[in-house]
Amino acid sequence: YRSEIPSYIYKHKIYHWTIKINSHSFQLKEVEKWEINLRKPAKGSYYKREIQEVFSGDLPRLHIQSHCRCPGSHPRVHRLDQRYCIPNDAEDTTTNRVLRLNPEAHPLSFVNDNNIGTSWVSHVFTNMTQLSQGVTISIDLENGQYQVFYVIIQFSSPQPTAIRIQRKKEDSLDWEDWQYFARNCSTFRMKNNGDLENSDSVNCLQLPNFTPYSCGNVTFSILTPGPNHRPGYNNFYNTPSLQEFVKATQVRLHFHGQYHTTETPVSPRHRYYGCDRCLPLYNDKPFRQSDHAHAFNCKPCECNSHSRSCHYNMSVDPFPSEHYRGGGGVCDDCEHNTIGGQCNCKRHVSGRQCNQCQNGFYNLQEWDPDGCSPCNCNTSGTVDGDITCHPNSGQCKCKANVIGICDHCNFGFKFLQSFNDDGCEPCQCNPHGSVNRLCNPISGQCECKKEAKGLQCDTCREHFFGLDAAGCKACDCDVAGSRSGTVCDAGTGQCVCKPNVGGRRCSECVEGYFYQPQNHSFLCLPCNCDRTGTVNGSLLCDKSTGQCPCKLGVTGLHCNQCEPHRYRLTVGSFQGCQMCECDPLGTIPGTICDPLSGQCPCLPNRQGRRCSQCQPGFYISPGNATGCLPCSCHTTGAVNHICNSLTGQCVCQDASIAGQSCDYYVQYFLDTALVPYTSYSYYIVSSSVHGSTRSAAVTYRTKPGAPVGSLNLSYISPVSSDSVTLTWASVSNRSGPIEKYILSCAPLHVVQPCSPYEGPETTATIWNLLPFTKYRFALQACTSGGCLHSAPLTVTTAQAAPRRLGPPKVRKISSTELHVGWAPPIEPNGIIIRYELYMKRLKSNGETRSAESQVFQSSGWLSPHPPAESANENALEPPETSTVITGLEPYTKYKFRVLAANMAGSVSSAWTTGRTGESAPVFVMPPSVSALSPSSLNVSWKMPPDSVARGKVVGYNVSMISEQSPQWSHPVVAPQVLPPLVEGINSTTMRLSWLAPEEQNGPSPVYQLERREPSLPAPRAVVTKGTRFTGHGYYKFPSSTHPVNTDFTGKRA
Repeated sequence: YRSEIPSYIYKHKIYHWTIKINSHSFQLKEVEKWEINLRKPAKGSYYKREIQEVFSGDLPRLHIQSHCRCPGSHPRVHRLDQRYCIPNDAEDTTTNRVLRLNPEAHPLSFVNDNNIGTSWVSHVFTNMTQLSQGVTISIDLENGQYQVFYVIIQFSSPQPTAIRIQRKKEDSLDWEDWQYFARNCSTFRMKNNGDLENSDSVNCLQLPNFTPYSCGNVTFSILTPGPNHRPGYNNFYNTPSLQEFVKATQVRLHFHGQYHTTETPVSPRHRYYGCDRCLPLYNDKPFRQSDHAHAFNCKPCECNSHSRSCHYNMSVDPFPSEHYRGGGGVCDDCEHNTIGGQCNCKRHVSGRQCNQCQNGFYNLQEWDPDGCSPCNCNTSGTVDGDITCHPNSGQCKCKANVIGICDHCNFGFKFLQSFNDDGCEPCQCNPHGSVNRLCNPISGQCECKKEAKGLQCDTCREHFFGLDAAGCKACDCDVAGSRSGTVCDAGTGQCVCKPNVGGRRCSECVEGYFYQPQNHSFLCLPCNCDRTGTVNGSLLCDKSTGQCPCKLGVTGLHCNQCEPHRYRLTVGSFQGCQMCECDPLGTIPGTICDPLSGQCPCLPNRQGRRCSQCQPGFYISPGNATGCLPCSCHTTGAVNHICNSLTGQCVCQDASIAGQSCDYYVQYFLDTALVPYTSYSYYIVSSSVHGSTRSAAVTYRTKPGAPVGSLNLSYISPVSSDSVTLTWASVSNRSGPIEKYILSCAPLHVVQPCSPYEGPETTATIWNLLPFTKYRFALQACTSGGCLHSAPLTVTTAQAAPRRLGPPKVRKISSTELHVGWAPPIEPNGIIIRYELYMKRLKSNGETRSAESQVFQSSGWLSPHPPAESANENALEPPETSTVITGLEPYTKYKFRVLAANMAGSVSSAWTTGRTGESAPVFVMPPSVSALSPSSLNVSWKMPPDSVARGKVVGYNVSMISEQSPQWSHPVVAPQVLPPLVEGINSTTMRLSWLAPEEQNGPSPVYQLERREPSLPAPRAVVTKGTRFTGHGYYKFPSSTHPVNTDFTGKRA
């Protein structure tokens, strides 16, 4: 696989890429580390590169399935995510985008699309031979040679047991081994975690026996000091062999020992699914693979147990783009004499029960042969071209500025157009020039006032201007200054003026001219100002007098003359003319200087422009009391008769002669330019016309001077993290003996000072330094006469393990997510290259439920040095200092600690605790119910534990469902016993029936039927013995009348 990199992106030759591997095979993700400095052009403009691409036809290469074209509605490939297509005029941040590829596609081009949500899946192994050969991935860094510091391989599925990484330093060279990884390095005939003897040595790092089933990673870090230190890892820029070891033009990865499955031992009669489709009755939504956040479970169809399968129909799904809303399941082959329940609808009616109008129709009526009337909506005026209307009123869904059946503009709007989102645009009648805000909806013409005109009544008619709330105003042009037969500007009211005439009404001269009155006319003359003498070089004058604005000291109508006692009119001078400043003691009284040269008229024996100097042979008397005096130089002792014009000092013949007039000898001698710390001998020779004599010699030695030469300061390697040893050579000095060496020390970016050294030795060790800190050292070699300074030497102490790492801060995001962030160590003591976050789950009582596990790791390059100095150290970004931990249990405490590592060691923070948010309880034990009385029950329950309550319980709801009544209560009334219903059948038989109680309030009742004395329909009659009585009434015989256990034979009453 060759990674195509567009040639118009300029980059540093530093390469940082990540590989992600997924499925039974592998998935590769390549991320390039670029430094690009581009400026986004203004909207509507294009980069020069884009214009050149269109002109030449040499367009950038697409990385993802270039043969998959975009639809016409979204014709442009998304620049940031090439899986999507967007409209031509859309910004890159738009949400209006459609997928260009099938959601299930995993092409090889997903390897370097800079999207962590995509993955590449290789072919499926069909036999063990292919499995044993593994997978080989080659990456061609096409644009040349790069420095590769990290290779991060991420696996979304179980990772292999052995990995071999190779590189090509040059395309023409052979492959070289770079790094091995294996659970058991004997696979490669190597030792587990073998030593690295040299900077470019290769070893095998042992993979842990337990690897995650997904989202695992393997990191090959060349400069990371673990588990075995690579020589020179902390001194990269001074290790040439290590600099060569990171160079590569091609990289190749071999993966062996892939996770795989074999043929299932289950009987072929066993029925199961491969988790790639839904069960036949669970197609209410289409099958969708889960991701890290959503399960996307299959949803059952509502077939009421009258079908064995169903299928998904998008047209009946109200929310086809959402998995958890709506549904489109349609039952197949309904059984048990059931059908879908669809009624036979009229032509314009729809719905299973034919109870709604079709789209584009309304007013469902029984008498209408078609069922509904057409909406007749004008689609140019409806929202999104909608043809539907209100089912009862027939009102169409009009755009904002459209009324009726969306076929004409609302009042105050015009030009109904389908592409206008609001349908019509506002009339925009000028409120000052129109009678009202309404306009013709077709032509857009507003109704204008008398002085206004134009489509929007926003322009004044001829000879009027300035349309405002008061209307238009008359131009009122000046007849003398304006041209005849012209009209003023309708907006500004500016009249058309004659030459050199200005003002809105043409009633004044333009700038640079002034007014000269004449009979009934204008005469504007030019100012002719001399900009040398005007303020700020102005060419404008007073329009009434013509006077130009003169600088200070300048006069005249045109500012071209100097005032008296001033001269030389210049442009650069603020005052214009300079003051003469004639010396009053040397100038002829009552005179002025020349206005051009500034020369003052001088008195005799005076000279100079200001007459302030004496002529040669004269000098100014003390206090200038008597003017210029003659020099009076000695004819023998002086060189000539000319003296200093201010002091009168003559120039003497040699150093032995002194005095103002050079008229006497001196008796001392000052010798200069001698060599330090050197002996000199002196004697005196005295001469006259008669001869000479010589004194005895005396010897003196000069004092020591500052040393001369070069003083070189260096340090002894290796440098410790808290000390550095410096050395220097003794100075070969002739300026005097070296009494001491002074070694000064100063940190560059911290406040803490370091101790200096002072003494005669030529080596010194400075202690108590800070790790990974730059110090500047300077050396002085001193005599009693001065010191020789060396060039400053900057030394960086070695790295040490970081210290003072604060605990992370945990912030609740949701019931299953926690945000964990941390700050770098207060004392990083080196370059932070990695953070590791560890987590432990706690029980409700605070005890640890599970062992700690690493939940996050970030790598990078964080230097404590200022950005300007560390910019060229490494091209990696700093490691991330925050993450979001997902998939946690609701309302559960977790402990976190963070580990920070540099190239010398690591430090761990203290543990800190965070708790996830509350969530709905997942389970509660059923209540215990016991009877207290015929009308009351005792209901009790136990508080659920935190593991299932998932939060603080703030209340309980008790629901009751009766076996014989709905779930609601009835009012309680007094019991009422009703008599049975009696129905006579014949003279000897009757039927008795009764209704069961409406509220049994217990088990089914036992009924007891009781028969009492007969009840005759007439009152009891009075009977006399021996006398017959009619049948009106009745007579009750006593019980003794008929003996017991005897047949009835009649009885005489």
